[in-house]
Amino acid sequence: MRCLSESFLHIDWDEEYDILYLEWYYYPGQEAYRESLNSTLNLARQKEIRFFIANVKQLKAIEPTEISWYIENWFPELLTLPIQKIAFILSTNNFEESAAGFIQKLDIPVLPFEMEFFTQIEKAYAWIKNNPLAGPRLYTE
Repeated sequence: MRCLSESFLHIDWDEEYDILYLEWYYYPGQEAYRESLNSTLNLARQKEIRFFIANVKQLKAIEPTEISWYIENWFPELLTLPIQKIAFILSTNNFEESAAGFIQKLDIPVLPFEMEFFTQIEKAYAWIKNNPLAGPRLYTE
């Protein structure tokens, strides 16, 4: 079910598997970016989402202040939700560097959920739906 449709972001909820799926098309600027992420948190709270997929392949040119805001303000709020798994879909360009950089910036010793990084949407869905894994892995196939 489509929950949000903007030119820069679509948010869908897979009710059967309880997956909130975000697909970013471009960075819309600070105000719209933050507002959209906060709306996502509210939706996740309302629906008590357990699984989350963020397709950020096309999300480029984010200002460093926004990355800091995301990590310092938004991500701690996400930690309060009953999330079990989060999958990020990244571009194949600099995939490993992006995934490693994100984990390093989080600076959280133990996450209360599993988090994985993929280059293909299908692999992320399969991991969430069928394949419980432990520990960090990078999926580039």
